Amino acid sequence: MALPLRTAAIQQFNVGAPIIALDDIVTSYDADHRRTIAGLIATMFGGSQILITTHDERFFNFLKDQLEAWHFTRIIGLDVFRERLAS
Repeated sequence: MALPLRTAAIQQFNVGAPIIALDDIVTSYDADHRRTIAGLIATMFGGSQILITTHDERFFNFLKDQLEAWHFTRIIGLDVFRERLAS
């Protein structure tokens, strides 16, 4: 129930600053629901700046499939993050 409430609050209160941060939002959902959630994000928040963190490789791929225009970065370890910041 938390995810629908969160997405409704984002639509209601983030109108002036369409920046959204979602952290591991699919940990309690099965694969079918994760695919649906990826589609929901693509449909509802396509015009927003979104930062999504996830440990779920399948969800990451669902998002990439449905949101081709978005920029995706996979951070495997802290060293990779430091290298990207340095460049």
